[in-house]
Amino acid sequence: MQKKIILGLISELNLVKEQVEEKIREKERLLAKVKQDIQILEREMYAPVTNFVSPSDYTGVVSLALSQQGKPYVWGASGLNSFDCSGLVYWVFRQFGTYLPRTVRGQYNAGASVSKSDLRPGDLVFFKNFSHVGIYIGNGNFVHAPHTGTRVRVESLSNPYRLKNYCGACRI
Repeated sequence: MQKKIILGLISELNLVKEQVEEKIREKERLLAKVKQDIQILEREMYAPVTNFVSPSDYTGVVSLALSQQGKPYVWGASGLNSFDCSGLVYWVFRQFGTYLPRTVRGQYNAGASVSKSDLRPGDLVFFKNFSHVGIYIGNGNFVHAPHTGTRVRVESLSNPYRLKNYCGACRI
């Protein structure tokens, strides 16, 4: 009788062991996919910019960015119906054949640094330790996708929050 109970317990343990091993394999597959996604993102982040925007296209860049006003901010989104800050920049420039990195820091590193006094429409402006980006449109204003719960909009660089958190600009 005890032998039968022991064999039954061993059988149950083997079944549980198989289930646990399958869950481990599933998690390992997911981990491998995440690692692959990270590698892709890192390549994109540090990829060189191709097909720089010509000076004549900057008017188009600004116009296209402005035409996205009112679309909702969604973290990680890069068009057509919603954007996050770097997704807006990424999408707008891509329409002109310029492939920028997808992250704010990558976008900053992709351009040539520009002083605030030398800003031109189409330049990228950065805030809060390079965690936010917008597109300068002229006259001290920029268009951007601010944060969750907001929509793409124009804002002034002289806004006290933006003045305090401004950290640089670049030209693509």
